[in-house]
Amino acid sequence: MITKNFRMRSTDDIGIENDVCNFKFLRDIHYPSISFEACFLNREEGFYELIQNIISLSDMEHSQYIMICYSELDTLIPNTKLNRYKGFWKLQSSDKNGFDWLKNKHNFFSEIGGEIKLSGYALASDYDLKKIISCFSYKKMSFYAYLNKKKLDEKSLSNIINLGHFKDVIMYFLECDGLVFFLLGDEDYKSSEVVVISNHYNLNEIRQKVKILGC
Repeated sequence: MITKNFRMRSTDDIGIENDVCNFKFLRDIHYPSISFEACFLNREEGFYELIQNIISLSDMEHSQYIMICYSELDTLIPNTKLNRYKGFWKLQSSDKNGFDWLKNKHNFFSEIGGEIKLSGYALASDYDLKKIISCFSYKKMSFYAYLNKKKLDEKSLSNIINLGHFKDVIMYFLECDGLVFFLLGDEDYKSSEVVVISNHYNLNEIRQKVKILGC
């Protein structure tokens, strides 16, 4: 269960000025949000532990749910045959672990002004999630979504990703009543912080569990 040595902050609308998170791409997303922050010996392991603990506080039947990692390059790249062939995940292979071990992954590219924007998502087991976090940490244009597998329509998701708007991909998972996680980091204060965005019902369940457990 979640450690008692954590800081929790919340807002009823992540899209307006708040004490949780002020990413520009969240300004048009008007959903409630909670942030959990704690210190761990290893920051990446801390992100993983916080996500797992938040899920354990939710009112979700875990066997019916799946975790998805979505990420995209934060800059446009030349529209070359090689870049299109490699796609998002192969272009990440310079990371220390590579992604050959990640089996259920998908690549996308959108043409923008003569260049391309690369992105991808992967269905992640617990093992996959831990490894992805160790590669991406909080420095990538990424998020994690936890949702009922029956609500995932991969064709609809692919169509949205191909439009090339980060916010719309986030909204897809929120409209599926999922939990959307962002990782935050501070170079001066080496804590692990996870922001979860979802509907009022899901976040109220988490808040109530925290109160009951006296965390």
